[in-house]
Amino acid sequence: MSWRNDDGLLVKFGVERAVVQNGGFISTSDGKLVWEFDVDLTNATTTDAQVTATDNLFVPTGVHIEKIYVNIMELPTTANANLDLGLGYYLHAPAGTWTAKDYDGLLAVADFGDFGVLGDIHEYVGGGTGSSATEVGALVGTTITTTTESGYPDHDRFYFNWSADTAVHLDGALKIRVVGHIPSGVGF
Repeated sequence: MSWRNDDGLLVKFGVERAVVQNGGFISTSDGKLVWEFDVDLTNATTTDAQVTATDNLFVPTGVHIEKIYVNIMELPTTANANLDLGLGYYLHAPAGTWTAKDYDGLLAVADFGDFGVLGDIHEYVGGGTGSSATEVGALVGTTITTTTESGYPDHDRFYFNWSADTAVHLDGALKIRVVGHIPSGVGF
């Protein structure tokens, strides 16, 4: 059993407390913030939702998203299956309603058919070349700002949002790494 409290934080009880998460967050010695998580593409549906088993990962307001790395752990082979990756949050009212801040703000219609082979690592940066230029989302290269709901406090934490674009994946697994930093003068 679980629910979201008035602050929008997930509270878990019973067997849900023991669910293993698929990633984590680190702060490096050079001031970089890194979120890394594994995804099984067969879990992505065509509906925007929080990335499976990433309840503990959120990007706070004020983070500048620098780049996205995608490591191919199992090569996706499904024809016409792409991936949108972005950020979302939970509404206070009605409590627990998922809302996308930008459903494809990190990766936009990423086509894994051009990824090559198992173990390849692809970098997506704003203003990049090749697939990085066409499949990078609008939030990469920007600083994350709050989202205000009428009558409620600003949302200051955003979770990873995904959906299969055009068709669901029948196979494939990725390790995704999101790299950012806090611009000087801006704090958590």
